[in-house]
Amino acid sequence: MRILQVCSARTLGGGERHVADLANALVKRGHDLFAAIIPNSPLIAELTEVPRQNIVRLSLRNSIDLGSAVRLARFARDNRIELIHAHLAKDYVVVAAASRIAGIPYIITRHVLFPMSRAHRRLLSRVSFVIALSNAIAGSLRTAGIFPA
Repeated sequence: MRILQVCSARTLGGGERHVADLANALVKRGHDLFAAIIPNSPLIAELTEVPRQNIVRLSLRNSIDLGSAVRLARFARDNRIELIHAHLAKDYVVVAAASRIAGIPYIITRHVLFPMSRAHRRLLSRVSFVIALSNAIAGSLRTAGIFPA
């Protein structure tokens, strides 16, 4: 499968370690892995199994960065991506927009317990799947009613 991981992290923490470990493991399992990161991302050194030509650098400034969404959609279409995966809350809406533009399904991983806003219900209404990294996060998402259980 051709998978595009999106992470605009500026520092390297647990969530970012998860992104790198997941990407590297997916390559080892035979998937074609691509990554969209910010310039000077600390993830570049951690994505040891991802071919450098499969990595695109985008500004990914905030959740309303339409320019990044359009460039991400173009990159995804050009590389025949089958699934886009976002990891940071500020990337969710950009990925949702890119997904819609390119006609490619997307998923998100929720790494933190911080509540999501009701606006996310509408903005992320076409998400294919939501991954919660703990039962507490899953419970919080269910309580907020943003996504179906």
